[in-house]
Amino acid sequence: MSALAVTAGNRVKNSGQFQKGNMYAFRPGQCGNPAGRTKRTPITTALERDLEHPIPDSPELAKLCKKLNLRSSSTWAELIARTMIVRAIRETSAVAEIADRVEGRSPVRNSDAAAQAISFAPIRPTI
Repeated sequence: MSALAVTAGNRVKNSGQFQKGNMYAFRPGQCGNPAGRTKRTPITTALERDLEHPIPDSPELAKLCKKLNLRSSSTWAELIARTMIVRAIRETSAVAEIADRVEGRSPVRNSDAAAQAISFAPIRPTI
């Protein structure tokens, strides 16, 4: 049964759930859900789970692990990380990706605000 009742004027009337003395009511200054809505990340959860699995036995993957100097019992995460490091030797985009993962992304700068903050005075030659 709902704690709210609709009155004749289409207003919702409290039927006692939040009245004084109700032991289940929120206390003053207390949020009803302090942790907030739960973050559902099914894809991230699945990726995290799968990245921790060992690499399956296959001739192609064994050859790649040997080339990257990885143990045969390495995980997918280790294989991907090593591949990114090797790729970073040739590509600057891979270097940026690794830096973002390790050090965190650099803050986005507003070029208009930066341009307004810097002002240049005209140079006048002195004689």
